[in-house]
Order: sequence, then C-alpha cells, then structure tokens
Amino acid sequence: MNHFGYQAKRLFQLAAPIFIAQITQTLMGFTDTVMAGQVSATDMAAVAIGTSLWFPPFLFILGILMAYTPVVSGHHGANNAEKIRPLIHQAAYIALIGAILVMLVLSYSSLILSKMSLEPKLAELAKGYIDAVLWGAPAFMLYQALRGCSEGISYTLPTMVIGFIGLLINIPANYIFIHGYFGAPEMGGAGCGVATALVMWCTLFSMAIYIHFHPKFKQIKLFNKLYKPDLSVIKSLIILGLPIGLSVLFEVSLFSVIALMLAPLGANVVASHQIALNFSSLVFMLPLSIGMAVSIRVGYYVGVKILIYQKPLPRLD
Repeated sequence: MNHFGYQAKRLFQLAAPIFIAQITQTLMGFTDTVMAGQVSATDMAAVAIGTSLWFPPFLFILGILMAYTPVVSGHHGANNAEKIRPLIHQAAYIALIGAILVMLVLSYSSLILSKMSLEPKLAELAKGYIDAVLWGAPAFMLYQALRGCSEGISYTLPTMVIGFIGLLINIPANYIFIHGYFGAPEMGGAGCGVATALVMWCTLFSMAIYIHFHPKFKQIKLFNKLYKPDLSVIKSLIILGLPIGLSVLFEVSLFSVIALMLAPLGANVVASHQIALNFSSLVFMLPLSIGMAVSIRVGYYVGVKILIYQKPLPRLD
C-alpha cells in the first residue's frame, strides 16, 4: 500500500468511531426533541430554547480542551507515555474551572429568559431544563479531558462505545423524567434536562472505568497519582485552546441566537426550527470528525519527528 493509501486508511480508522460517536450525541438531541414534542409543542420549544442557552458555553470550554488532544498525540508519537498523565490532570483542572464558570453563568438564565417575551409556561419549562442540565457541566467537561487522553493515543473506539451507552441511557431516562414514571416527578420537557445531566455523569464514569481497566492505557497509569495544578501549563493550554473555543462559540452561537430570536413568535415556530437544526447537525459531524482525526495524526507525527532527532518535546510555554 502506498503512503497516501496508508494515511487514508489510518484517518478512516480514527475518524469512523469519532463520527459515530458524534452521531450518537446528535441523536440524543434529536431524541430529546421528539420525546418532548410528544408532550406538546411548548415542551419541545422549551428544550430548544434551553439548548440554545447551555450549548454555546459548554462548547466554548470543549473547544479549549480540544487543543490538548494533539499535544497528547505528540507525546504518544515521541514515546513519552509518562508525560501524558500530568498533562491530562492539568486539562482536568481546566475542565473543572470551566464547569464552575458555566454553572455560574447558567444559574442566571432566568434573567435572559425574562427579556425574551416568552409565554409563562414556556419560560418555566426552559428554566427548569437549564437548571437541570447545568449540574451535568462538571461531568461533561471532565469527560472531554478523559476523551482527549484516549483519542490522543490514537484510540478512538471508547468514544464510540460510550456514545452508544449514553444514547441507551438517554431514551429511558427521558421517559422516566418527562412522564414521571417509577416515582419520579412528571416534568415534561424540563425532564430532558435531568436525563441529559444523568447521561453526562454516566459517560464520565464509563470512560474512567474504561481507561482504568483497559490494557491500552496501562503505561499511562492515569489514576495512580494526582498531580497538583501547574499554572504555567494550565495557562499555556488555555492560550493554545482559546482561539478554538472562541471559534466554536461563535459558530454555535449563530444557530442559538436564531432560536432565541424566534422565541417570541411562539412555540410552534421554535419547535420547527429545532427539528431542522437537528438534521443539519448530522451533516456537520462528518467534516468535524475528519478534522479531529487529522489533528491526532499531525500531533503524532510531530512527536515521531522529535523522537527521531532525539529531542525532548518542547513545553507549551
């Protein structure tokens, strides 16, 4: 096989699980939309408005964390497994800081909703949805840090497996909290927020268990020792990831702002926009997955080059 064919094959092997994982995440949003819509258009609109408020800040922190995956790939390519663990711990500190900031911002969502001229029932459901989702923020951010560890060593299968686990949990959890089964309160569309937060915590624990027991991560020994925060590394990672985070924030905000602008037009209009947005998101996942796979390969070969010339991988700062 020629060099182009080999690289194409490796990109496909890396990108396919990422793509499937991204599809499962999109399907979770689609599931929320459909199941809330079975209650009423108002419940579906509440999920759409709530998502438009929590999604941008979540993805802003995610964008910052995306920058450290190629750095992990560099250490992997340079055969410096012992340097991956402290790097992941610093990324986890960034994740926790980001989660706290996001939770603080979302705790004031009622101020934004009060300026949107929403129907009282719609505003109440949207507020309930956001109040539930924000408790999943620490799990969502920490999961991205662990995901970067797995993808950074060119092992993307766990992302796909755990994506399916999240989807399988999301569907029954929605039923339980939307309709009030098994003693849970009947929350309508706001119940999707509880289900989403629950999925975030389940995916975090699933990834942690996967990393702890799978032999692929034996050399990293991620949970053997806790490293203290290294402010210089944290600062460097934030500087490296900030442009990515801002780029993702602006891109996602374009769609979110449209949903918020449509809110005064009524629940049916917002619900229709959310359905269309779910389908467009599916198309976007393919180039995103390829781009993530390319960044992993580039980082890996930067590390290989450094290994060949017997030079240490430079510090981020």
